[in-house]
Amino acid sequence: MKVKKLQEYNKKRILIFVGSARSKDNCPDQDSKTSKILLEALKKLPDNIELDIIDLAIENNKPIVQPCKACISTAGGAHCHFPCLDGEQKVQTRFGFKKISEIKDGDEISTGSIEKSCMTSPNEDIYKIVLTDGRTLKCTKNHYIKTLSNNRKRDKNSSWKYYRENEWKKLEDIKIGDFMPEPILGGNFITGKTFENRMFLLSGLLWGDGIMNDNCALLYYDKKSEPLQGKKVMEVFSDLIVSESKFIRENMGFEKIKNAHERRLPEILFNCHEEELGNFFNGWFSTDGSIGKNSISLYNVSYECLRDAQLLLFKLGIKCSLYDNRNKITIVRGKGLKRASFVSIHGWKNIKIFKEKIGFLNPHKNIQLDNLLKIEKKSMKNKPSKVKSINLVGKGPVYDIIVRDSHEFISEGILVHNCDCYFKGDKDALDFIHEFDVYKRLEKCDAFIVFSPINWWSVTTQVKALFDRLVCASLTITTKQAKELWGDDVKNAKKTKKFSETEEYKKMVKNHLEGKVGAFYIHGDDGADDYKDRKLPGSMTKYNIGKFNDPINTILPIVWQCRYMGIDVPYKLINAFYMNEDINYSEANDKLKEGKLDFAIKKARQLVLDTYNYIK
Repeated sequence: MKVKKLQEYNKKRILIFVGSARSKDNCPDQDSKTSKILLEALKKLPDNIELDIIDLAIENNKPIVQPCKACISTAGGAHCHFPCLDGEQKVQTRFGFKKISEIKDGDEISTGSIEKSCMTSPNEDIYKIVLTDGRTLKCTKNHYIKTLSNNRKRDKNSSWKYYRENEWKKLEDIKIGDFMPEPILGGNFITGKTFENRMFLLSGLLWGDGIMNDNCALLYYDKKSEPLQGKKVMEVFSDLIVSESKFIRENMGFEKIKNAHERRLPEILFNCHEEELGNFFNGWFSTDGSIGKNSISLYNVSYECLRDAQLLLFKLGIKCSLYDNRNKITIVRGKGLKRASFVSIHGWKNIKIFKEKIGFLNPHKNIQLDNLLKIEKKSMKNKPSKVKSINLVGKGPVYDIIVRDSHEFISEGILVHNCDCYFKGDKDALDFIHEFDVYKRLEKCDAFIVFSPINWWSVTTQVKALFDRLVCASLTITTKQAKELWGDDVKNAKKTKKFSETEEYKKMVKNHLEGKVGAFYIHGDDGADDYKDRKLPGSMTKYNIGKFNDPINTILPIVWQCRYMGIDVPYKLINAFYMNEDINYSEANDKLKEGKLDFAIKKARQLVLDTYNYIK
């Protein structure tokens, strides 16, 4: 048994924000006095004070604190109201697929756990992006999608082979012909079988060449062209009785089929065992599949059904392309008939996986498959995916999910970013708050201290921007509470406004940083010589500055914001003062080196100790 020492129980975490904008990047050879004072002050502190320091200084290639986008509402929790994906888009989950509109908080998906999920807008313009390999996604124009750079690179790390770097782009910035990453192949399956494998094999055969007639499943095959398949079917299924068709009718979607051109694969396939899925595809490929010179193809009149098949083949680890023939007509006996679309599996590796996980019930096709794998690998290469088309397809509700840690997910076989006002790695607007995990670090601390100089009767822009962004932690309800009230419609202004006027709302709202302690160290230079040997302008002298010359007034608006948010800021933890009296501003850093500002260092050290003692 591990016994904690008494000092470990007394340990408290203090988060320190260094608020000066100055660094050696914007002021050559000079760090800010704020950071210098702090570093000296922290040299002799007790071991039981755990410190975390965040420097807000402006440096080359360092993100800034981006402005607040004012996206907060009384719905709280899921503060982002920016559009996302069409509700019908399938997201790859931990073991299967789910429509984004059906995903709930806490669900596990392939890239992580869901932190927040909601309908972000009931009516937005929806665009459809189609790739050359047939993958299709419906989303709003400002949604981020992972693409590939159009410029090739090669270096030592790639063994001097050409490659393209990943790039996040909004849909509206993506062009026809842009390169796209390959689909992410593979996935987890549920463990333990739910039904007999033969039932999935039979369902696949019927999906291709069968019908449901009353309580009987009827499977057709051509005796002349497929004698071996007919014999194999009789051999495998001879013991099945009529009542077994109940499984097919209830679970495989046969009763729901109205129009063959509109049918979709049954939901059971999206969350089944790997062997069950392989058996279904075995039956379907044995009936509607064919083998060409260097590929395996699967034909169907329902394009959407083949889109489902493509997603499920990806999950089995098989890359394939989808070809849309819906607008092509074939004349048969004087009648114009729509041609069947098809999925095509290319590449030696993909065909080998097909043989291992799917195969054919049809003995003749199995022989063809073995012959196909004898072809040289070099002659069976895959082509890279590109953007084929982007079109506005209508209006409708859109949904947002936020994935903890990874902030990305796979939808319809395409890697997309979760919706948020800002996110890690956002090249268009790198945000300090997200890049340095400021929210998480605030949650972990017991208290925070802000060290800031005074710039023109106020604290720095960085400090003001930081607290602007913390507004979303003030008096909101959680996503879970909002969903219990309004379902997915948590951003409906009419509903939230009406509820915000009730007593129930007043009882539910919460300050998410409540219980923290705040402290402030604010210092101004009293040695500025801007008006040396000159009179102050009349716009200054005609008014009585009075109490506004007190440096504490520069921070009081933020102090009161903290108190409003449930953060305790006692006056004894506010240290605001002027230094460098009668010292030329340009000489202030030299005076620090000479020890003339030791009193400021002592003040800083004492504030840290006072803060620790207050929270202890």
